[in-house]
Amino acid sequence: MDIETQAKENKNLTKKNKLFWLALITLLFIVLLIVLGKYYYTENFKVREYGITNHNLPNSFDGIKIIQFSDVHYNTSVDENFLKRVVNEINELKPEIVIFNGDLFDQNIKYTDEDFKKLTNILNKIDYVIGKYAVFGENDYKYEKEYNEIMNNSGFKILKNNFDLIYYQGSIPIFIGGLDSLLKEKSDINQTLSYFEENDSNLFKLIVMHEPDNIKNLKNKNIDLCLAGHSHNGQIKIPFIGAIHNYKGSKLYYDDYYQINNTDLYISNGLGTTLYKFRLFNMPSFNLFRLYSK
Repeated sequence: MDIETQAKENKNLTKKNKLFWLALITLLFIVLLIVLGKYYYTENFKVREYGITNHNLPNSFDGIKIIQFSDVHYNTSVDENFLKRVVNEINELKPEIVIFNGDLFDQNIKYTDEDFKKLTNILNKIDYVIGKYAVFGENDYKYEKEYNEIMNNSGFKILKNNFDLIYYQGSIPIFIGGLDSLLKEKSDINQTLSYFEENDSNLFKLIVMHEPDNIKNLKNKNIDLCLAGHSHNGQIKIPFIGAIHNYKGSKLYYDDYYQINNTDLYISNGLGTTLYKFRLFNMPSFNLFRLYSK
């Protein structure tokens, strides 16, 4: 074999080795992403903390803690033990107010009476000082009767286009209103805000809803704080690119925070998964808000 032929063979061998190692590294990288998405980013959760200062907040509410969680999609990637861990973490934070933004259930899961009993027992263990509030997600309407029973029996007040005035250590309340599902065409903003037709409009206004795109109907309503869910903040994210898919109802607003006029909109990325039991670069979480009047 002459030197030129040997050199060509060595070059071809080097090229094959490079291709082999490139293919192996690519395969290992794909396997790593699958493991991360199927296990690490679905079986763990974190707490996102925010401080909010608003001059409309009464001094008596200064420093209160609000917990927001959403999109459990029970029996997808969230099972009984996972939800118990979340509740224990919530209770350690000792919130004054707890808010659930809907989608306790998932459209592709068939639930049993045993599931309903477990959910009631777990959610009933969430401790609070002032109150617990919830709204419907679009998936909850598949089990509307059971959702009502679970939330009521576990101490949540369901807000369906209505409101509550919350008093705490003072004579000035804050307003909390809940919008029904936008995707189910049940949302009625005028009914939710009907209190202000004849009463002081300067109260601190907190609006709770499931689908964040509903905020477009609230832009001129002088809302101080709006809490939503539904989007999962994308569920699967690509670094420096963002979410690869956004659900209907969260096409316009899907990230964790937006300021729209004078309204702070925070969107929970949820606890569970939907369509596929997979998250990537987007760990489940719930939000802790500390509110300050000045």
